Amino acid sequence: MRKRILRGVFALLLAVTLVAGVFVVTPSVGQADPGPGVTMQLAVCLDGSGSISVGNFDIMKEGLAEAVEDPTVLPQDGSAELTVVQFGAGSGAVLEVDPVVINSQAVASSTANHIRNITKGNGGTPMDKAIKMATTAITGSPNFRTDNWQVINISTDGIPSSKPNTILARDDAIAAGIDEIDAEAIGVSSANFDWIRDYLVWPSPGVAAPPYPPRPPDPLFRGFVCEVANFSEYAVAIKEKLYRVVIPEQEHYIYSVKFLCGKVKSVEVGVELASYATAINIHNLLDEEVMLLKKAVIANREDEPFGIISEYRKLILKPGTAVEVDCVDICSLLGVKFPPSQFIKGFVVIESDTPLNVVAVYTTRSWWGKVSIDIEQISPVALP
Repeated sequence: MRKRILRGVFALLLAVTLVAGVFVVTPSVGQADPGPGVTMQLAVCLDGSGSISVGNFDIMKEGLAEAVEDPTVLPQDGSAELTVVQFGAGSGAVLEVDPVVINSQAVASSTANHIRNITKGNGGTPMDKAIKMATTAITGSPNFRTDNWQVINISTDGIPSSKPNTILARDDAIAAGIDEIDAEAIGVSSANFDWIRDYLVWPSPGVAAPPYPPRPPDPLFRGFVCEVANFSEYAVAIKEKLYRVVIPEQEHYIYSVKFLCGKVKSVEVGVELASYATAINIHNLLDEEVMLLKKAVIANREDEPFGIISEYRKLILKPGTAVEVDCVDICSLLGVKFPPSQFIKGFVVIESDTPLNVVAVYTTRSWWGKVSIDIEQISPVALP
């Protein structure tokens, strides 16, 4: 059982603020019965404010509903309890789905359909009210126990109407027993993203994801914010988020692929005088979308400074589709002009939570015109 990360000093902060504010409660799918197998309590807070169109709110609802119906994302074995809150309904929040234990496909489908039928509020952005309501729902559930894990997740396209009140609500939630607060920041500015990362998520300071931080009890565990470019990417993002949070022991696949790009003009480089090209083919063999991360790393000699390490770049592969990462893409990742002015070599790192078919194709053209092609099947790196 995962240990509680924080208690103590925050406990004294819990007072009447948990019930302060405007709360609107609507009929839901029913209160949760005590579930002896519940180990995770999760509350998802959806932004229904006026800055989000009805169409985009529908995309958010459908993305969450699909995640709830998918047993590979949200288990249907009674181990997870779900609550859904909408903020942006006037000046308050709406309890859209009372705490419910997902213990069958029928319950999951019923809950998903209830999410699809949520009516958008179209008000302000009272994020503090959502946190308070989610905290009250979780701590008031018969499944609230200190040896369980309690998470609040916030999906939003901006910052709250009141930053001070939101920070206070977050602190009160931690004092009440909430272990983790995460978020999806959908199409937000860099400044607003930084505020969500630094002042909303918990444990703090938060981090941007992907890549995702380790899960507890790892000391590097942090709250995290998923960078979602637009609402069309939300369905994949929320599935990945819930999968990471609810099923923390999932497999993770890392492929480290050697690359060589450009012309070798000196024997001192350590390879033959020739022109080199690399093409890494990545194939999604599954009948579902797969999100992967890729980055490039320059490998220099031991007596030289360490090479560039690029930022991760996210890529979504549709079912059955494939993509190629060639020297043009590698230069783009590294921020260098193509073709490179000098020979570069290193590794492309590919990460995914599902297995991929990765094949590297290496082409060499010697100075006297001879062409050779080598093909290598890439296996994932075995990590402890």
